Amino acid sequence: MCGICGWYIQESQPGFDEQALANMREAMLHRGPDEAGAFLSERCGLGHRRLSIIGLADGQQPMWNEDQTIVVVFNGEIYNYSQLKNELESKGHQFRTHSDTEVLVHLWEEAGPEMVQRLRGMFAFVLYDLNQEVVFGARDRFGQKPFFYSWNNQQFCFASEIKSLLAHPAIPRELDPAALDQFLFYQFIPQPRTMFRGVHQLPAAHSFILRDGQLSFHRYWQLDFQPEPAPDEQREQDILEKLRHEIKDAVESHMISDVPVGLFLSGGLDSSYIAAVCHQILDHPLRSFSISFPETKYDEQEFAETVSKSFGLEHHIFRFDPTDLQAWLEKSIRFFDQPLADSAALPLMMLSEQTAEHVKVVLTGDGGDELFGGYQKHMRAGQSSAFVRLMASSLPSWFQTANLAACQSDPSGRRRLTARLARWGIPEHVSGYFKNFWEGWDRFRLYQSDYREQIPASFESIDQLDPGLIRPTDILNRMLQIDCGDYLVGDLLLKTDYATMSGSIEARAPFLDHQLAETAARLPLQLKATATETKVALRRLAEAALPPEIFQRPKRGFGLPVKQWFAKDLADWLRMQLVENSITAEKFFRREVVEQYLTEHREGKQNHASRLYALLTFELWCRNYLS
Repeated sequence: MCGICGWYIQESQPGFDEQALANMREAMLHRGPDEAGAFLSERCGLGHRRLSIIGLADGQQPMWNEDQTIVVVFNGEIYNYSQLKNELESKGHQFRTHSDTEVLVHLWEEAGPEMVQRLRGMFAFVLYDLNQEVVFGARDRFGQKPFFYSWNNQQFCFASEIKSLLAHPAIPRELDPAALDQFLFYQFIPQPRTMFRGVHQLPAAHSFILRDGQLSFHRYWQLDFQPEPAPDEQREQDILEKLRHEIKDAVESHMISDVPVGLFLSGGLDSSYIAAVCHQILDHPLRSFSISFPETKYDEQEFAETVSKSFGLEHHIFRFDPTDLQAWLEKSIRFFDQPLADSAALPLMMLSEQTAEHVKVVLTGDGGDELFGGYQKHMRAGQSSAFVRLMASSLPSWFQTANLAACQSDPSGRRRLTARLARWGIPEHVSGYFKNFWEGWDRFRLYQSDYREQIPASFESIDQLDPGLIRPTDILNRMLQIDCGDYLVGDLLLKTDYATMSGSIEARAPFLDHQLAETAARLPLQLKATATETKVALRRLAEAALPPEIFQRPKRGFGLPVKQWFAKDLADWLRMQLVENSITAEKFFRREVVEQYLTEHREGKQNHASRLYALLTFELWCRNYLS
């Protein structure tokens, strides 16, 4: 696990700024506190910060092939590197290290851009082929590892974090109004945008190649969500047995490490089942870590303790309370170089920092809900009538999120009514239309009138999927495709990566092993979610492995009691940030509108916690990155 950065320029520039590369690299010190490395030529600069996980003694980067014609910087883990290394050595390639990184340069020699098809893991990498004068890179299939870039037809700059890009003198700090509009609606910024104009995210499951002055992109993988037919009893057992085997194989592959591996254990179904599988694999107690929110509905301590006792885990619990929020929020803004209005990032940062005192690597349950149908909204797809399914298949254009979420007024309430009808009548709409945040008419009223003119008339919605994607025919899988394609990568995985790397630990998500995910995506519908049950297949497997109070319990979100804290403990502090000391009021937002939301929330008239948290994270982000 590391941080990577660098550039490639079209015209050679002798003596190109070595200090700029050093500044970019050191901006990500937390991503790799163990070692640093660099390569610099007249056209290309590659920087690396290393968190040593595999090949502790000889895994330094940048890393070369045998004749030093191909060089690479890499962030992530290749779980099948031993198999690939054996195959490549049988074809005559010579290895100098025990690092998984080295397979990349040899795979490029063997397969060129098709090399990404062979990789099993999470990754973001860039390699430079000096003979061909080609730069090639890729991001893993689910986007577990971040990759940001800027391209102006003359210079290509890239980094694992935006703060690293901003350390390069050619990258301006200019706000993108369209990204702000997306952020207020979604609470995150969907790929490929970022909050900075001219800085982009490489989408998950994409590679790029820069050759002869042309930068091109390619989607190299997608999940096939076409489900298998409804099985008979014997076929269902065969499917579950295959799934059980693939989960165990994924967990086992994700345990590969030269340093100790632990587990983030919430007490929910996903992380608990991973704990059960680890118990089967390991011959020693697994170290597990969880966080508690005392005296709130978010506290899952008792469930985590139940699981830890069942499997003899070496369990650690850390406490998070209201007095921690201010400090962790301000710290999160320094690490998360875009605003992310997901309050769960704060306890996750605290958990990561505490966990780093014990292990360098943790497994997580990320992806379980999005792949297996774990949200309450997924049950609605199972409840859908034939009429609703027909309505969803012929969705009128005015029901599309791009129209309903656009920043426009709604004096008659027609748009609000249409949005509510869409969410009620078309279950998949719940995955693409986020009504708990700043809807189109809310943002229209929130923005200063002169700033509102900078907001694009059309809204870029996450349910406007890549036209090249195979679109599922059923409602449930269309929901899951949206969840996996945007919400998972834009919010959940970005949150996990940044939060864990802020503590200099590596997070691995076995459920996002692409071979396992392909099996999960094709599960028959009744093994995903029904009208009465979520994650059917996973619960069937858990029945034989977990205590009943774990596999039967309903899902509980991992988050903070922000509603309560903003109305009481933190109300005065919140008002000071958003009104009295605000730099976003007047410049972007109407102060009187913000004050109204604060008053209504404090008096209990309406729950504006999500909206206020989004404004708060944007306010603090502006102070750090734009002021």
